[in-house]
Amino acid sequence: MGLTIIQSIKEPLDIPETLANTLIREGVDCNLCYIEELAFFNFDYIGNNLKETIYFFNNTKLASTLVHILLHNHREVINDGYLQKSFSKETTQLLLIQNGFKIPDNYFSPEISRLSKMKDKIHFPLILKSFRHSEKYMVIHSYLEYMNVSFWGEVNHPVYAEEYLTANCKVFKIYCIDETIYFDSFGEQIKTQLLINDMRKIGSIFSLGVFSVDCIFNHIDKSVSVIDVNPSPAFGGSEVAGKDFIKYLKEKSEKHK
Repeated sequence: MGLTIIQSIKEPLDIPETLANTLIREGVDCNLCYIEELAFFNFDYIGNNLKETIYFFNNTKLASTLVHILLHNHREVINDGYLQKSFSKETTQLLLIQNGFKIPDNYFSPEISRLSKMKDKIHFPLILKSFRHSEKYMVIHSYLEYMNVSFWGEVNHPVYAEEYLTANCKVFKIYCIDETIYFDSFGEQIKTQLLINDMRKIGSIFSLGVFSVDCIFNHIDKSVSVIDVNPSPAFGGSEVAGKDFIKYLKEKSEKHK
């Protein structure tokens, strides 16, 4: 019984530790492990140190290999179907387009400096976001602002940029737990049954049971665009979703008693 949260050494976030401490206070046998350490240990390590239920707070390609090993060792991995496929950013958005979802224009780049070569192709404002797990996005309104960000090293690792559409847009989050849909405060204002059904559809497309979706709402035409699908959210944008997520993890961890 119990739950293990797997995170990355490269992403020194306090969210997984906070989540683990909350679960421990709720009576859950919970611990943290680093994905880089698990990659180089044998099955005995996995058997001795990991709990029965695994939640990846990480979405690297390495997770795909580890999930196969964990399933072989009879662990229950939350979102295992998604993690085994190791979706790239490009694949995620291609599948969204193929299934009728609207997405922003994208300007992919392996490093921030190369975006300068695309000056004439970029339309502002745009969202600048890291490929890493959960760093905050930036909204860049001009090429000069972009160059200042690049020059001062505020973004010095692989990124991608997405068109922000217009200044009349609002970024918001939607959370999903076993087909129950939760919205952040802004999302509650524009919640519709169609939007709820679309989020359940995303869960089906990507084999996800627990996830969040970053969206953009256009105040002019009332349309919603999907920025990203996140298989390991912390549910920080919705108090109700956060409480239900703790309950969900607790039930998962106790199922193997």
